[in-house]
Amino acid sequence: MGDTSQPDTGLEVNTFCFGGNEISIRCRKSVSKTANFKLTVQVPKRDLYNSLQGFGGGFASDSDEDDVIAVDGDLDLLGLDIWPAAVRLCEYIAEHPDVAVGKNIIELGAGVGLPCLIAAKCGASKAYISDYDQRVVDHAHENAKECGLGDVCQGLLLDWKKLEALPEEHVRSYDLVLAADVMYISQIIPDFVQAIDHVLCPENGVVLITHQERNSLVMDSSGIPEVIDMDVSFETFKDIVSRSGFLIRELGACASEGFPGPMHIIAMSRDEACLQTLHVIDLTKFPSTM
Repeated sequence: MGDTSQPDTGLEVNTFCFGGNEISIRCRKSVSKTANFKLTVQVPKRDLYNSLQGFGGGFASDSDEDDVIAVDGDLDLLGLDIWPAAVRLCEYIAEHPDVAVGKNIIELGAGVGLPCLIAAKCGASKAYISDYDQRVVDHAHENAKECGLGDVCQGLLLDWKKLEALPEEHVRSYDLVLAADVMYISQIIPDFVQAIDHVLCPENGVVLITHQERNSLVMDSSGIPEVIDMDVSFETFKDIVSRSGFLIRELGACASEGFPGPMHIIAMSRDEACLQTLHVIDLTKFPSTM
């Protein structure tokens, strides 16, 4: 991490350097804060409120929406934060820039799009920072322009639940799909895998995913919330992918203190030969982001 300052926007400017590629972007929180996010909530908001009310109240819901509890009041704006898994993915791309050189690239659930920006720096032909929140997309596009990457890297509105709205030129047209720490709600995993299939080039297309395993807040059989020592989202992902026709290769993993499992770098493709060309990496040699 480099120097930080506080611009008029209220977002911090953070400077990162990966393999000699320096990037300065505006974000809400950096890894020193997001690294403490060790629990995912796998319980619909309504169920959680109802359960807590059963123990004498303390919470009341004024909404019938069956969504998942937000963090810091606005789940959508988590995309303005930098997460440790995004840093790890940047480290992988910077160490092995051949994965990006000359490629058409899209990052899913990208938020500020740090990995996509590094891929653009490393020689991507075209790179799209995609997210479902227009505020986040606009912010990411401004970051790209401020980094001098506006000609290569652009923002793209992409809702995994509305894939039919994606312009035809983006359908199954990407050589490389990136995703960092997007699997924090198990309900979105089927949409995530469908989105990958929708944008990935079927011939020679590769997906690179970084993910930190976390504990999960779930409902037990009696309807009481409990924390379990398992990443429900990640297990859901592995199950769906195993039935989707994609092949998976683990490229690296390292233990993370206080978490139920390691940080992973995973590659996916429908082509075994493509997976075998990718480099395995020793994540322990990089400075800890925790």
